[in-house]
Amino acid sequence: MGTESDTTTPRPVGPPTETDARMHRRMRILGFLFMALFLVVPLTAGLVVYLYGPEVERDAYANLESIARMKVEQLENWLHERDSDAEVLREDHALAVTVDDWAHGRADVPEQVAVQARLAIQRRQYHLSSVMVLTPELRPLLSIGNETAVDTQTNLLAQGPDAFRVHRSPLYRMEDGRPGMQWLVPLVRREGGVEKIAGFIVLRVNAHDFVYPLVQTWPTASPSGETLLVRRVGDEVEFINELRHRRGSALKLSFGLNTTSLPAAEAVRSPVPGIIEGLDYRKVAVLAAYRPVRGTDWRVVTKIDHDEILGPLYRLA
Repeated sequence: MGTESDTTTPRPVGPPTETDARMHRRMRILGFLFMALFLVVPLTAGLVVYLYGPEVERDAYANLESIARMKVEQLENWLHERDSDAEVLREDHALAVTVDDWAHGRADVPEQVAVQARLAIQRRQYHLSSVMVLTPELRPLLSIGNETAVDTQTNLLAQGPDAFRVHRSPLYRMEDGRPGMQWLVPLVRREGGVEKIAGFIVLRVNAHDFVYPLVQTWPTASPSGETLLVRRVGDEVEFINELRHRRGSALKLSFGLNTTSLPAAEAVRSPVPGIIEGLDYRKVAVLAAYRPVRGTDWRVVTKIDHDEILGPLYRLA
């Protein structure tokens, strides 16, 4: 009696059916579709950036130039106002007579009090950190405010040419370490056709009270937008104001004038406004515009990160 074999006889494979052929075609089509999508997405992203990137950058440069122009106008107006205040004091002959009499012990107390009251009002109105009245020898007669000493900058201004005109200092670190500026105003007494220096008034400003806040504010919401105030010092470009991304850098941070692609360096090398794409003090790619401040050695630089400008395009793509 025979036994049934445990080995299964292989089933012969016949030719592909129509169903198999259709399935194969579908798989090939799906493969092509996935490959096309894999290629099309980056190509589309690149095309979007290629088509719209230059326009977005042009708009960004126009905005940066507008902000730079606004900041420069504000600084120039403020400097002009302080210069005008100093000129008004210089032309005040009655004030010169009183200070001259005061220096020689001839002014009575009411006259001294009147001078003090007037200068105290001016200090508050114009946000001055201090006002001082000095003799022709720079001996203090009156001090109102935070700084009460004649510093090195005052002596330098007094030694300058044409003692009869107002002298404005550069922005410098005052004796207490704070950044500031001062105006040395000669008080001219005229008698019998003869002019003489009756004394001086020193007007001092703290940069943190006006200059820095004006420079550092950005008119729109931006995580990277920043305004710089820079100047040339020898073979270097010096950053005058506090920086958004590096605290404690005012009048301390500097780079070589020939630093490659540094917008601040390009700004101080150029006597005219301009735009540039480069690397800022953080070595981050930025778009920047720059503009000189009339009557100073300052340059205003407005900049924004390149990634912030093109980021929306990349996300859209």
